[in-house]
Amino acid sequence: MMNATVGILEHLGQSAAHRSPSEQGCIIREVADLFMTHHASCSPSQISLFDQVMMSIVDKVDAAVRAQVAERLAPVETAPNEILRRLGGDDEIRVAGPVLSQSKCLD
Repeated sequence: MMNATVGILEHLGQSAAHRSPSEQGCIIREVADLFMTHHASCSPSQISLFDQVMMSIVDKVDAAVRAQVAERLAPVETAPNEILRRLGGDDEIRVAGPVLSQSKCLD
């Protein structure tokens, strides 16, 4: 099952750059949902892949989408570090707030 997930992530990451901002918003939310479904069984390299895909999209989506992703990922102890750092440093408090107040992944 996880091999199929890795294939889907790689495809999403490659095709996201050619999508509209609203489609990119859907993609990053779906990737976050996929991570939430499988995070307990992810290896470090798989978590890194989730991180890479989300990082490739995060700056192209609006604050409302970033806030949704931040709320989903913030409480997860194995959440990808780079996306959490990016969301935690966001200028919008509704994005940064959940990460800064809930994440145990950042120091």
